[in-house]
Amino acid sequence: VRLNGMLHSNDRSALK
Repeated sequence: VRLNGMLHSNDRSALK
């Protein structure tokens, strides 16, 4: 996960 919480959500979407 990224340091930023916002990116965390985006990251999960991108991974899927």
